Amino acid sequence: MPITPQYILETVSGGHDKKGSTTTMAIYNKILFATDLTPKAQHAQEAAFRLAREHGATLHLLHVNVLSALHMEYRGLQKADDYVQSVLAACRASLQEVPDQPDLTIERSVITDESPGRAILHYADQHGIDLIVLGTDHVTSPERYLTGSAVLKVLHGSRAPVLVNGNEAAALTGVQRIVVGTDLSDTSADALRHAAELASEYKAELIVSYVLVPPMATPYDVQQVLESPDHAAAETALERFLDGLGLAVNPRREVRSGRAHLELLESVKAHGADLLVVGASGHGALGRIFLGSTADRVVQHARCPVLVHRTPGS
Repeated sequence: MPITPQYILETVSGGHDKKGSTTTMAIYNKILFATDLTPKAQHAQEAAFRLAREHGATLHLLHVNVLSALHMEYRGLQKADDYVQSVLAACRASLQEVPDQPDLTIERSVITDESPGRAILHYADQHGIDLIVLGTDHVTSPERYLTGSAVLKVLHGSRAPVLVNGNEAAALTGVQRIVVGTDLSDTSADALRHAAELASEYKAELIVSYVLVPPMATPYDVQQVLESPDHAAAETALERFLDGLGLAVNPRREVRSGRAHLELLESVKAHGADLLVVGASGHGALGRIFLGSTADRVVQHARCPVLVHRTPGS
């Protein structure tokens, strides 16, 4: 029987029980690192290992093989099933090459599916994953990024926070400053609490960045513009918003004007931040609009790891 592109789970042995761990964090219990087994995933792999060790979490290493016997047969190849099995064996061998570590429990799995993003989401739901870690290229073409991107699909569909560590971003090697964006919404409040919890655990400085939309001309009359943002009023609103959250740390506050993703990236640069946290709303149309306008863009361009936090149940 040919292998069909369903969730065919191949669990690879080799995990170690945690012994003598000195970790004190417990924000994440199960961390999933999805890898394409290419060198560009190295930074994200390092971040996943470090996080799992720091939080005493079980680390799930997952590779999604997009090859299926069904598709190979359609392309006219002979003995497609044997060929795909050999590819799966090679994938399992590659995961085994990721070294075991005495202070980590590691679960290795290979899944066959034509959609890596769908397979990652399915695995995360099945295993109760608390954090998904992904690596990605920083591409310059929006079309190339927005079409067929497993990262984008995971960002849109994940029920768990997603940490994206691009190949030009530094691996998460000791967080000292965290920038978190807010629009004073409930969604951003949840992201703020999560960022504050991380800042408390890492003993890191937390910078809350509230970005105001700049004046805009209407499409009917370019002379008619909206009033300029009131920074003083915005600072007061931000103070009131933060006062009601009961954050684990007392953050630094800043109000910026401009396009949200550009200002957040500039804030990261200005403060030398090691991590950028943004919120993401639900799975529907509004969630996709939000992601497309802010989270997607910072993930695409950030030179530091980006944590996209989703409100549970959204």
